[in-house]
Amino acid sequence: MKVMKSERSWLMQKVDLIVESLARADRKEVEAVVEKMVDRYPNLAESLLTNIGFELQAKDTQEEAEYV
Repeated sequence: MKVMKSERSWLMQKVDLIVESLARADRKEVEAVVEKMVDRYPNLAESLLTNIGFELQAKDTQEEAEYV
């Protein structure tokens, strides 16, 4: 499935808004989001946990490779 340039741009804007909203949230707000997500969407919460872990590992590996 091909994603058109305008669709990709719209998707990235949506992703940026979601990430920005979480980044600006205080600790209580983040905890509330996590609690609600785990309660209502446990599969999504598990998937995000796994994906974030993999992304952090990949970033660490890349940084180590660049350091050497």
